[in-house]
Amino acid sequence: MSWHPSHQASLPHQRANVSTTVSNLACINSACKVDLPWNRVSSPEPSDLEAETCNHGPFNERKFFTASESSLLKTNCETAVNEAVSLCKQCTLLMKAKSTRTKSISLDSSAKTNLESIKMYGKVPSIKKYLTIGIPTVSRKKENYLHQTLQSVIDGMDDIERSNITILILYVDADADVRRKRAKETAYKFASSIKSGLLLLYQILPEYYPEENITRRTFNDSVERIKWRSKQVLDFAVLLTYSQNLSEYFLILEDDVVTTPHFVTSIRKFVQEKGNSDWVSLTFSSFFIIGRLFRNQDLNKLREFLILFHFEKPVDLLIMQFLDLLVPSKTIVTRRIPGLFQHIGLFSSLEGKVQKAKDRSFTGASRVYHFDNPPADIITTLGVYRKHYPELCYYDSNKFFWGSAPKRNDTFDVILRKPVKIKKIFVSSGLATHKDDIIKYAELRVAPLFDKMITDKRAACTGFYTVAYFEKGKVDISSNGTFKSEIQCIRIAFIKQHSNWVLINEISIDSEPSP
Repeated sequence: MSWHPSHQASLPHQRANVSTTVSNLACINSACKVDLPWNRVSSPEPSDLEAETCNHGPFNERKFFTASESSLLKTNCETAVNEAVSLCKQCTLLMKAKSTRTKSISLDSSAKTNLESIKMYGKVPSIKKYLTIGIPTVSRKKENYLHQTLQSVIDGMDDIERSNITILILYVDADADVRRKRAKETAYKFASSIKSGLLLLYQILPEYYPEENITRRTFNDSVERIKWRSKQVLDFAVLLTYSQNLSEYFLILEDDVVTTPHFVTSIRKFVQEKGNSDWVSLTFSSFFIIGRLFRNQDLNKLREFLILFHFEKPVDLLIMQFLDLLVPSKTIVTRRIPGLFQHIGLFSSLEGKVQKAKDRSFTGASRVYHFDNPPADIITTLGVYRKHYPELCYYDSNKFFWGSAPKRNDTFDVILRKPVKIKKIFVSSGLATHKDDIIKYAELRVAPLFDKMITDKRAACTGFYTVAYFEKGKVDISSNGTFKSEIQCIRIAFIKQHSNWVLINEISIDSEPSP
């Protein structure tokens, strides 16, 4: 299989409801443009568009991009974009939309200012704060973690930190009674935080969602899952709408995480270390998009991007693609290690989906050990395939890491939050369905101390030494004097080019309890 990580960031050549979602369409070589507010223009069928004859010649080239600053998305005539936009050589744009059959995504500025309908509890700060923490939340049928998350976030700050923070909770349940009930419970439990202005409780309204029929599927997902994940994307877009201009920075959390003490001070220090450097997003967790920090000035661009492609991919993949499109500097370390947030959720908001499962039999990857692995951050220089993230093989889940074929000097690192005494390390690669995707040419190395991040994908540790070589895709090593001291860094070091991808289904570490 031939694959490169950059493939994940390529634009999908698929139908897109352009006219319902883009606030501006603009020409490339001249100043002509037309505004298309989301709440005015519906999603037209091709027959509902009339492209008049251009004075400068035929429409032989078509390109699309949002007029928000200089982010440019190029596509060709094979996509559905050409059903909405036609540009001639002189860049004259002519478009008429006549259909109003489909309700549009009404996330214009009025959605933000109409606070009487969307604000449930709390008061909007009169001055711009340092940080807004945005948490979308939806009720789970089995167990809810929102209050545990909120308590952890609030307890993780001192009074000075709280004075510079706004926590915005967005209730996204479809049922209005459920939204009101949940918000009332939160407002009662956290009354002092509501009164102080720390906590804002907002709701999403049904009219913010389009009435659209799903005519095709991506990632081979079921229609039910596509509806769930596309709604989740729009939930994030609404959260960004409400969060704009509340603060200098915006942090994404989910409603099932816990934090470390003084995480706000840690974020501030990390931001200060970056100075005015060319970063697009900083990240403070190894879990997908949890703990991602953005500048306020980028929120509107991200919001537009999410709405435009809400049917195409899950929200975390869209956000990662957005970051790639902004071409962030590759020389700036944007990930903080150790991380500041830990995922605790067991049950997803999608019925039947379990985040953490002991039964891995359906993947063919029965876990050999069920050690309580010490908290760690996982990084790798390998390209990640879709959503098979590195941390999935470390935590006791029903999933695995899957990445591009390793080259010599590629690495896969487990960076423990603090040094520990290790009794056993077990690493297993491959699956019954992917027998060739195993680690063939690699060493297992350990080091007593983490030093720093060299890049977002490579760490520097002090005193690495080799403790084992991979055989048949596995390493199973017990202490017996092998480990010279406490260990903080564990590295899979690839020493030769692999011809196949690598799939790691388990990393288990047995360590002595902390005193």
